[in-house]
Amino acid sequence: MISDRPAAGSDIEARPRPRVGFDRVRAFPWSNVEARALQAATCVVVVATVAATLFHAWYAIASGCYVNYVSGVWLALARDLSHGTFYRDLVSDAGYGGTRYFPLFFSLIALLLRAGVAPLAAGQAVSVGSAVLLAIGLIFLLYRVVRVAPAMVALLTTFALAPYFLQQTVFAIRCDILAVALNVCGLAAVFRSHRERVTAWLAVAALFFTLALATKVTSVYGVATALITLALARRWRQATWLLLLTGTGFAVCLVSVDWLSSGRVFESFRVCALGGSTLAGTVRNAFSASMRLAPVGGSRTLTAVLATATLAWGLQLRAGWRQMPTVLFAVTCAMTMLVLGSPGTVPVNQVADVHVASVVVIGACLRDRARIRTAAVAVVLALMLVAAYQDVGRVTRQRLGVLAHTLPAERRDLLAIIGSEPVLAECPEFPVMAGRTPYVLDPFALRLLLMQRPDALAALERRVDAHAFAHVLLLEDPESPRGRGWYEYEHLGWPLVATIMRNYHHETTVAGVRVYTPNP
Repeated sequence: MISDRPAAGSDIEARPRPRVGFDRVRAFPWSNVEARALQAATCVVVVATVAATLFHAWYAIASGCYVNYVSGVWLALARDLSHGTFYRDLVSDAGYGGTRYFPLFFSLIALLLRAGVAPLAAGQAVSVGSAVLLAIGLIFLLYRVVRVAPAMVALLTTFALAPYFLQQTVFAIRCDILAVALNVCGLAAVFRSHRERVTAWLAVAALFFTLALATKVTSVYGVATALITLALARRWRQATWLLLLTGTGFAVCLVSVDWLSSGRVFESFRVCALGGSTLAGTVRNAFSASMRLAPVGGSRTLTAVLATATLAWGLQLRAGWRQMPTVLFAVTCAMTMLVLGSPGTVPVNQVADVHVASVVVIGACLRDRARIRTAAVAVVLALMLVAAYQDVGRVTRQRLGVLAHTLPAERRDLLAIIGSEPVLAECPEFPVMAGRTPYVLDPFALRLLLMQRPDALAALERRVDAHAFAHVLLLEDPESPRGRGWYEYEHLGWPLVATIMRNYHHETTVAGVRVYTPNP
């Protein structure tokens, strides 16, 4: 049995169970008018935030407004797997493969597809289930590990799920929320293991961390945080066990994926993993990418959350620099900046990791600092109100109520147009919704592949010249400056698009997709 003694002052030593309410100490007794007002305000804000989240979720799922080509890649991978193909060949008679996505998320979707669930419904079900797992893991982590009082746990968990950028990631069918949830559960298991059944809990934690890496290989911040915190607490045996168990689990995962794909997966990763850049270039880009953490779309909610979390982190550094929340925030920010340095990475879904880490470090600060607790809770409540307002505002400004009726109908019209004829689609979700295998799995990966394989480009250009496709579906106008840049640096590659423009003309635009048909 592992029995390392935790270092004094570490996050791992036993803490007294918090009282019900906001205060672990008697700083704001419930007889105090201020505390009662704070409790009432918290209840109102939590209820309002949950209502706004459900309102946003209803219309986002009904309209499918956040589903895009990235969602289509996940759905296409799931469809391939449901039909017995685990990572298709880069070039084959069925079309073009290539992706840098890891398998757990689309494997879960494939299970639902095999059960007869429609593609969009299957993707949404796995995404929403990931959000539920995140909430459960965060409750466990905040209450049993960080030792936050129950009322504050409810507040912070709601706050973690409130911002629109996190909800947009859920409804867009992305793997990021599942990876965050598995990392949170892994951290909860590691630091739950300080009293009894240590080895068993470390094995559970290693399983969670392995599954997180099998979902999104860049989400190493969870196991890195656990190892650093254990090392700072001088729990060397547990750190060694966790490293060995997680490393073994991930190695078994890689070997299994390679075997099941007959070696196709590593060929795909070799072409696509760094987005056409190099490891050194990715590291250099990480510094400029740090500026992309704050402005997500038109919202400054994440900017305010990061500022609040940075302040809380600074307050924790003096006395709690060895504690898990402090380490988690620093490691997650560093890892997120590195990920954003890779070409083709979208900030909106990547910031889910750092947002959840921000919530955890804010919770630790609220636990330890009774003097500023009222002001800090007021700041969190204000941020939650802003997030709730943005959720409702996106429904009204983006006319999601109208789109819930019109967008599914337009998608049905588009599916009727393409019918059962061969189609070259930049957006693979539409062939999947039509019950067909997309000819191009990932338009971003295709550009990288065609840059490295002139023979593949020549073969595809010959098919385009021969009008082998009844329709070509594009997301941007290649004749506009934006479209030219998009196809030159992001999707498909300009040589292929130029060939398409010589042989096809724009026929109509349906559901935001430009439909091209062959020239006479």
